[in-house]
Amino acid sequence: MVGPASSLKEAASTSQITKNLPAAALKAPENPVAAIPARAVLAVAARVVQATREALVVQLAEVRPAKSRIRKVGALSDGKLGILAGRGELPWIVAENAIRAGEEVRIFPYTDEPIPEQLKKYCIPVVLTRMYASVFASLKKQGIKRLISIGKASKDILYKNPRFDARTLLLIARMENLNDYTIFKNIARELDKIGITVIDQTTYLDDCFLGAGRYGRKLKDKELEDVSYGMMYAREMNRLDIGQTVVVGQRSVIAVECVEGTDQCIRRGGGLYSRGGAVVCKVAKKNHDRRFDIPVTGESTLQSMYDSGCKVLAIEAGATIVVNKSEFLKSAKKKGISVISIAESGNGFADGKELRKLNRSSK
Repeated sequence: MVGPASSLKEAASTSQITKNLPAAALKAPENPVAAIPARAVLAVAARVVQATREALVVQLAEVRPAKSRIRKVGALSDGKLGILAGRGELPWIVAENAIRAGEEVRIFPYTDEPIPEQLKKYCIPVVLTRMYASVFASLKKQGIKRLISIGKASKDILYKNPRFDARTLLLIARMENLNDYTIFKNIARELDKIGITVIDQTTYLDDCFLGAGRYGRKLKDKELEDVSYGMMYAREMNRLDIGQTVVVGQRSVIAVECVEGTDQCIRRGGGLYSRGGAVVCKVAKKNHDRRFDIPVTGESTLQSMYDSGCKVLAIEAGATIVVNKSEFLKSAKKKGISVISIAESGNGFADGKELRKLNRSSK
């Protein structure tokens, strides 16, 4: 098909040629045999008309405001909601909240954890490493239009005898690296191609964040210093897409979360800090994409801290999901763990004045 630009050039070229022809050349030839065939004349006329029409379309497109491609997601009218369910309680909490809100829900668990009895009828198990043959195929078959991907997904599935399908292998081969966000971003792009939109993980998680403040005993000055130091390093580790959690003691990083996950990082760091009382810091990325891997803390975090002697948990206010908030805080108090929730200021997390202010007022 001839594009608008080429058609306009052609029309202009035809017009220029005609303008430059001598008058004699424009007269009908006396010899009928030399006349231009009618078919050729019609073809040229049709090209000129087409070029004019396309020029008008281009002009109208420039004048008329472009229709926004951004559409609101999460509304009930946007089709079936899928939940790609990893480990932990969160997928089931999200599912129950969505069902109560009137959503038509399908759950796609990819772990071997037990499924709550009341949610089994909504579940279609999938194999995460067979992204096209299993996950995408199941989503399409169920008519999913929106997807929440939530729950723990350990990256060691990439290394422990994975069962990849051919297209998933090709997708992985095209990725610049296998960091968490790179994987999520590429999967979201592939889902978008088949008409499925990945939405905010907190869409059906009401009141899942802690406000800024201290929850539990007052922190010592040295612990506050470790919080400020650790939050800065946790942010940097997350920016580099290495992990979200660091364990610190005496303004020194003892452990950094990598592929093993938060709980193993905590146990390792707490065990290495023989003095006891290490500080655990967990932070989201700057301008974190809330569709993917929002930091989460819950009972398993507290248990890992308790078992390894860690005494303080520092998280980012409004950016770290707290599973079953009221039970979480009761458990932290029972285990002797102080939780401090910090909102980043202009000075990052290193604002000593702000930290001391938070530490003075208990929630």
